[in-house]
Amino acid sequence: MNSLVWRASWRAARFIVLDVETTGLDPRRDEMISYAAIPIDEARIVAGHAVSGLVRPAAPPTLGSIEIHGLRAQDLAAAPAPPQALAPLMRAMRHRTLVAHGAGVERAFLRPHLGPLERRLPPPAVDTALLWRLLGIERGEADPGSRSLADVAASLGLPAHRPHEAEGDALATAQAFLALATHLEAHGRGTVTALTGAGWRVRAWRLVHGRDARLLMLCAATGRPGAPPLSEIAPQPATRPRGRRRPRGSSRSSRSS
Repeated sequence: MNSLVWRASWRAARFIVLDVETTGLDPRRDEMISYAAIPIDEARIVAGHAVSGLVRPAAPPTLGSIEIHGLRAQDLAAAPAPPQALAPLMRAMRHRTLVAHGAGVERAFLRPHLGPLERRLPPPAVDTALLWRLLGIERGEADPGSRSLADVAASLGLPAHRPHEAEGDALATAQAFLALATHLEAHGRGTVTALTGAGWRVRAWRLVHGRDARLLMLCAATGRPGAPPLSEIAPQPATRPRGRRRPRGSSRSSRSS
C-alpha cells in the first residue's frame, strides 16, 4: 500500500473486516471452518460486496467447538477445501487493510494460505480490541484491558448480531470499528497508521503507567538480572534544557504511532 495512504485519514482508506470461525485457537492443529468479510469504503459498510463461506476441515470439529459455533461435521461435508473455499476471500482482501477483533487469530489462520512475501512480511492490520483499549487511554482513563467483541459492542451502544457466527461477528466488528475510529479521530488518532499502530501505543502506555512499569521498577530495585537501571524507569524531575531558547509558538513535530 502507498505510504501516502498510511498517512491519510482512515475515512479515505479501504478496509476489509474479517471474522473466522475455527475448530480451536491453535493454528498448528486447529482449522478454519467458516469466514465472513465485509468491505468498508470511505467510512461506510458495503454490505452488498460481503463474502462468506464454509471451509471443509481435514478433521471433524470437536464437540467443544460445535457448542460454540454450531457447525457440525455434516454441515461442512459438502464445503470446498481451503484453496477453493478461500479464493473469494483472497480476492476481496486485495489492496485493503484488514480489520478484525483479536486480529492475531485471523492472521494466524490466514497465514498458511497467503503468498510467500505476505507470510514473511504481513501487512499491518487494525484490531478493534486494541482500538477499544487505546480509546480508554486517550480519554485519560486506565487501560480497560482485552474485552470480547460483545462487551465492546455493548459499551459502544451497538447491537450484537448472531454471536459466534462469522457473518454476525463480522458485521458487529465493522460497526464497532466505525464507532471506535470516529471516537479516536476526535482525539487526534485519525490516520490509518494511528489505527494499525494502536498496539504500540497501548504497550507504550502500559510501560510508563501500568503494571508493566511497576514490575520493571521492582526488578530494577531488587537488582534482578536484565532489568534496566531504576533511573530509566522511575519518573525524573523535569528540567529546562540548556542552550538556545526556542522562539515562542514553535513546537516539535511528532509522528503518530
